[in-house]
Amino acid sequence: MIKYLLSSIDTHADKGFGVTAEAFKKAADHLNNSDFKDGIIAQSEMPVLYLYRHSIELFLKSLIMHIHEELNIPYLLVTSSENHQFMVNDKGNPLYIENCHSLQLLFEYLCKLIKENDEDLKLQAPKANWLITGRIRGYMKSIYELDDKSDYFRYPISRDKSKDKAKYTMKKVKNKDFSRLVGNSKGKMMLATKDRNGEIQDIYMRDENVLKEITTVLTKTTGFFHNFHIMTRIELCNGW
Repeated sequence: MIKYLLSSIDTHADKGFGVTAEAFKKAADHLNNSDFKDGIIAQSEMPVLYLYRHSIELFLKSLIMHIHEELNIPYLLVTSSENHQFMVNDKGNPLYIENCHSLQLLFEYLCKLIKENDEDLKLQAPKANWLITGRIRGYMKSIYELDDKSDYFRYPISRDKSKDKAKYTMKKVKNKDFSRLVGNSKGKMMLATKDRNGEIQDIYMRDENVLKEITTVLTKTTGFFHNFHIMTRIELCNGW
C-alpha cells in the first residue's frame, strides 16, 4: 500500500519532496497531453517543461533523503533548522538538500549513494531494481547541461543567453526564405510586417518543433524517476 499518499507531509522523512514531485509530474502530463500548447499562446512549452524539470529535482531530493533515512546514513550536518548538508561544493561552501537546485550535483550524489550502499539496499529491498541505466544518465546530462539551476524554462532569459533563441516559439525568418516558406505555411502561424514603402520588412513564423528533443528527454526521464520513486517508497520504505 502506498501509505505516503494518504498521510500528512510533516510525517514524511523526505519533508514531502516525493509526493510534491508526483503532483508536479501529473500537472505537466495534463498540460502536455492537452491542447494547451496548440493555441496562440507563445512560449507555452516553457511552463510544461519547467514542471517536468522541477519534478525531477524533487524526486532526486526525495530519493536521497529516504536512502539516508532507511539505511541510517549520517549527513555531514543537520542544522538547527533541520536543513541537511549532503556535500561541500568546489568553493568549499556547504550544500543542503533543501535549497540545492543543481540537477547535476543531486543526481551525481544519488548515483554515488546507491553505488556505495549497493549491498545494504539489496539486503533491505531485495525486490527493488537500483540500476540507473546509461540511457537515463545520458538524458540527465542533456537536461542539466541545458538547465542545471532551474532558470532556462522558468524565465525568457537564462544564465547562458546563447541558448535562449532555441526556446522562442516565434522565430524570425530570413526574407530570402519567405517565398519558399509561404508555399508550406498552410495552417501555420506567421506574421509579416511592412516598411513605409509597403515592402516586407520582418517575418516571423511559429516553430512547430521548438524544444521537441528536450521535451522527449524530460518526459522519459520524469517517467523513470516517478517509477523509481514509487519503487523506493514501497520496497525500501514499506509504503511510507
